[in-house]
Amino acid sequence: MKKTLSLILAMVLSLAIFVADISGIVTVVRADESVTVDASAAGDAGTADPAAVDPAPAVDPAPTPDPTPQVDPEEQARQEAEEQARQEAAAKAAQEAEEAQKKAEEDAAAQAAKEKAEAEAKAAQEAADKAAKEAEEAKAKEAAGGYKLSAYVNGTAVSKIDFGTVSVGAGASKVLQITNTGSSTINLIWTESDDASGAFNAAFQGGSTTLAPKQSAPFQVMVSSIAPAGTYTARLLFADDDDPNYSKGLGISLKATVKADSSSITSVAVSPSKPRLAVGYSYPFTAKVKGTGDYSTDVVWSIANAKAKDTDIDDNGYLTIADYETASTITVTATSVQDPSKSGKSVVTLQSGSYNVSATANPAAGGIVTGGGAVTPGGSVTVSAVPNKNYYFAGWYQNGKVVSTS
Repeated sequence: MKKTLSLILAMVLSLAIFVADISGIVTVVRADESVTVDASAAGDAGTADPAAVDPAPAVDPAPTPDPTPQVDPEEQARQEAEEQARQEAAAKAAQEAEEAQKKAEEDAAAQAAKEKAEAEAKAAQEAADKAAKEAEEAKAKEAAGGYKLSAYVNGTAVSKIDFGTVSVGAGASKVLQITNTGSSTINLIWTESDDASGAFNAAFQGGSTTLAPKQSAPFQVMVSSIAPAGTYTARLLFADDDDPNYSKGLGISLKATVKADSSSITSVAVSPSKPRLAVGYSYPFTAKVKGTGDYSTDVVWSIANAKAKDTDIDDNGYLTIADYETASTITVTATSVQDPSKSGKSVVTLQSGSYNVSATANPAAGGIVTGGGAVTPGGSVTVSAVPNKNYYFAGWYQNGKVVSTS
């Protein structure tokens, strides 16, 4: 016998539920209606009882966790030790990283300094090489083009010497230095040219004429004292002996104007002319020079017949008689600078145990003072003064005070 079977079956073939310490598979069957079974098929079973279906097994709920779990002290200590070790490791790593960074920076600075030093050394070497090359080129150029000489007067480079105006018979001279300003040693030669009158002369002053670089040779260049009135020019030529034609040498132009001098010296007089002076004292002498034209009044003083080495006269005519002078007389002479053939003399008588009395004009151009000389204690001596034109006699003064007006 067949019956209609309406069956809704819900089956969970495999459902895994994991709860703490519990696991299982539950199959759930749900029957909404009773099942009618064919009697021939079911036999004497009859109607099936829904209660015959085994119910699903009950599931225990999951345990509720403790809200304040307990920590094992040893575990906590271990964790803290691990944390401290981690922090120390991190600090050490940070320090090592910082040191590594610093070292890297120092290495970079050292490398930069090294590169800079190498660059500067390279630049210096290149500059030295360049200078050496230029020096070699200059030397080669000089060798190809000739030696080099320069001329100096009183330290100033010159190419000419102009003596200006020179009086007849006076002559003139200057010292000329010829310097090797090249880079190779030379043997100096020289000559005069264009001097038919012979008004000039160049005299080598001694030393070597073989001149190394920067060495000099001195020459005295002169205008002849016997050259007559006129204007003269000439040239001095200097060269290396490998250049005998002076084609690459140095030329110095010379010029001088010799002028006839119409002045002359007619006489020289020394004052006092015959004094008597005390030994061990000093006394002034004057020279009066006369002449014509624009003559010179300069004189040169000298003495003769003195026996003591300390008896002497200076350039201004001031005679000093040594206290041990034994001569009875000495001669004082004034000689004209312009005309040495003209001179004046004074014969001085020396007197021991006496004092000197002397007087001079003030100003010197105001007049002529004569007299004075040696005087014994208690004795007397006469002095006189004659004023020049436009001056008058004011009196006799001693130590700035008037002692007499007559």
